Amino acid sequence: MRIILVIPAVFIALTGASLASPASEMQQAIAACLYNGGDAQSTYETLSELGWEGDADDEAGVGYIYPATGENTVVTVALDGSWCNAESFVQSSEDSAMQLLGLIEGEGGNYDVSYDKDEMGCTQFGLGDGWKVTVLSGGQDPICGAADNSAIRFEFPIE
Repeated sequence: MRIILVIPAVFIALTGASLASPASEMQQAIAACLYNGGDAQSTYETLSELGWEGDADDEAGVGYIYPATGENTVVTVALDGSWCNAESFVQSSEDSAMQLLGLIEGEGGNYDVSYDKDEMGCTQFGLGDGWKVTVLSGGQDPICGAADNSAIRFEFPIE
């Protein structure tokens, strides 16, 4: 049974000094992936309340959600709920990882966090119940991190 935690959009809206800043957009993207547990429709609804827009490629099985304020961030989500990817084209992997950890720690122990490396040697967090989160660079061929782009990839078990 998948439990979906939907965070109020007002909380996500308060996650940065400027709603139009790349850091705020990435914070919203990470939070939407984390709190919606891979549910593509819920992720879209959470972000659309903040003015994000999206479309889906049913043939490819993915949805894309973009902030209306810029082109620095995108959320890509598997329509089957198996993964959600928050990507910044301008923010470092380290900064995005710190945002992720801030959200996890802000949950007050609701996650059973473990630390590991994926098969490429990239930092990976286990969040219990089979949830995994990997810190990567952005782009089509990601590496374990970059100073000028990033991706936080969530993987969820499919039941």
